[in-house]
Amino acid sequence: ALYANALLQHVADPLAVLREARRVARPGAVIGLGDADWGGALMHPADPTLDRGQAIRGALRPGGDVRVGRQLRGLLVEAGFERAEASATGGADGTGDAARRLAAFEASWFADPDVVAFVVERGVADADEMAAVAAAWARWGEHSGAFAARFWVTAVAWVPKP
Repeated sequence: ALYANALLQHVADPLAVLREARRVARPGAVIGLGDADWGGALMHPADPTLDRGQAIRGALRPGGDVRVGRQLRGLLVEAGFERAEASATGGADGTGDAARRLAAFEASWFADPDVVAFVVERGVADADEMAAVAAAWARWGEHSGAFAARFWVTAVAWVPKP
């Protein structure tokens, strides 16, 4: 069996990774994948500053794709696996406490001095923009109707038997 969780979003060529997995796997072996897909996120209330925050995070992975989840089944087939199946699970922050926890976590990431220095050093954003995103998260978490939902995609496939 082969297994990779939250890996493919970080690599420049996920198909090459899966082709190598297919090459080394025995006939009949199973592969399981799990990965994010930020493209299906739901947020209320909407805020362009939060959208910019997601773009900042995505820009920190210049060789990866934070929307790879939707591609897992196709990548497995293209890499030579068979009987590929994929599914998605939605997670939500749908209570006041859950929204505040998410907002606090996100705000702390955008305010962390080491993260800010890293982002600024790479020219992705400046410190003021990072502070603005952190503040937007804090405001979002206090909104009485704050809601967020995200998807996690899993896939399984098999190496063909001769």
